[in-house]
Amino acid sequence: MDYPGLAADITVELANSNVPAGTGALSITGWVNPDADGTADDQVIIAKSNTTGNGGAFKVQIEEPGNVLRGIINGDELTGVGAVSPGVWTFFAMVYDGANKTLFLNAVQDATEADVGGNIGTDADPLRLGGVKQNGGVARELDGLLDDIRVYTRALSLAELQTIFNSLGVDGIVFGLHWRWVQNELSPGTAAVVVDSIIDLAGTFDGDPINSPVYAEGILRI
Repeated sequence: MDYPGLAADITVELANSNVPAGTGALSITGWVNPDADGTADDQVIIAKSNTTGNGGAFKVQIEEPGNVLRGIINGDELTGVGAVSPGVWTFFAMVYDGANKTLFLNAVQDATEADVGGNIGTDADPLRLGGVKQNGGVARELDGLLDDIRVYTRALSLAELQTIFNSLGVDGIVFGLHWRWVQNELSPGTAAVVVDSIIDLAGTFDGDPINSPVYAEGILRI
C-alpha cells in the first residue's frame, strides 16, 4: 500500500483491538519502503496510540533526523542507529521479551536496551498503519510503502527473524501470530476504497483505508 505522507491524512484504520490481556512479550515485524528522507516529521509505521508522543501501548516509526527506526512499548522508547534507506524495501522488527526491547533491520540487530518491563498495555486507543490518530485527525503519516506487517504475542528469535526476512512471506512462522496484515492486492495505482483492503491473515481483524491510499507493488511472494 502506498501512503503519500505528511498532511495527506491517509492511513489504514484497524479499530481499537488489543493484544490479549496479560501479554508480556511482543514482536512486531514488517516491510517498509520510504519514498524519501523525511525532513518535516517522524513517520509512523504502526501505532496503538492516540498521540505523537510516547503514550499508548506500542508504536514503530521512522525517526527524524536520520531515517532511523524507533520502537515504543508502554511509553518506553528505543531509537536505532542504522538508516531505513529511501527507495529500498527494508525488513524491520521490534522484539520485546518482557525485560528487554531490541530493534532489527534486515534481521540484523540494530539497537537494544533494558525495558521498563511488564505486560503490554490495553486501552481504547485506535490501531493504525501509516499514521497515528490525534485530535480527531491523522498525524505523522508515512511517506512510502508498507507490506506484511505482523504482531506476535511472544519474542521471536534471531533465527526466526532471519527466516521471515529470507522467505518473503512463505516462512510458516505462525506460533504466537496475533495479527498479520497484507494487501488485498489490486493493480498498482488502484485506489483502496473497498472494505477489507488490508487483510489479516492471522484472523478476521481486517483494516479499512482512510482517504484512499493506493495499491503498490509489494514485497510478498505468496
